[in-house]
Amino acid sequence: MPEGNHHPIIYVRGYAMTPKEVEVVVDMPHMGFNLGATRVRQSWDGRVYKQVFESPMVRLMKEHGYEDAFSSGEELDRKIGKKTVVIYRYYDKADKLFGDGEALSIFEAAKQLGKLIENIRRELVDGQVVDSREFKVHLVAHSMGGLICRCLLQNKSVASEVIRQSVERVFTYATPHNGIEMAGLNVPAFVGLWDINNFNRKVMAKYLGLPPESTRVDTLGGHFDPDRFFCLVGTNHRDYEAAKGLSRMLAGEMSDGLVSIENASIQGAPRAFVYRSHSGSYGIVNSEEGYQNLVRFLFGDVRVDGVLA
Repeated sequence: MPEGNHHPIIYVRGYAMTPKEVEVVVDMPHMGFNLGATRVRQSWDGRVYKQVFESPMVRLMKEHGYEDAFSSGEELDRKIGKKTVVIYRYYDKADKLFGDGEALSIFEAAKQLGKLIENIRRELVDGQVVDSREFKVHLVAHSMGGLICRCLLQNKSVASEVIRQSVERVFTYATPHNGIEMAGLNVPAFVGLWDINNFNRKVMAKYLGLPPESTRVDTLGGHFDPDRFFCLVGTNHRDYEAAKGLSRMLAGEMSDGLVSIENASIQGAPRAFVYRSHSGSYGIVNSEEGYQNLVRFLFGDVRVDGVLA
């Protein structure tokens, strides 16, 4: 892989609904990026076979020389380099032990992400690791994390132009770029419980800086090059266990169990479809397919487009 394409990676995890889920998330140092898996389901007949995938974090360390940013129990507490994975722990505030129990809004989470990028920039530029004109980061996000990244890039009131231009590439796993639908209906704006309304298109248009009358919100609005934004789309609804199977039933077969296939990508952006569910033992993040798409997009320098006539 070309050495020039290696930049710090910021991992932005997805949505945690209940206080218990928040607690589980906050307990993990790598916010789920450390999770591996052993089960793969054959899409054509449903059989399961064993494949050991150690986790995206371990594979980035083993194959590309990346390190995390933790040291002596602290974050960003040591000299970091270009090959560093930084975990954006925006859910700490929602934990009653670390914060006030209130989750950040998408807008506020995006602002804090901008400050994190600024901190990394200061560390690398002031430490003369990279020239200020060459500083870049990659954003890697699961589910709602992709919407936080988009808010940073698309809403001009979130971060400075310097920070937005510091983002080289964005990779999203199973992000509801056009919202979430249950039983064919977009989740309503008035459902504020556990911030579910973050996935309503009218609410999304507001924090993404899109026109309020937008009927679709799966566009970058000219604020970021779609060619540098990759969407990995899950197509396995059957193995998503959230809400005791209610989610996959309401999301339907043409989904990953939560996000509809047609809502999981950005207009004009490269994408790939993998037979993986939104999360869990058969999840899209903790999969070999996810990892291979990730490293090829972030670090590769060759692109091949195919068109079906």
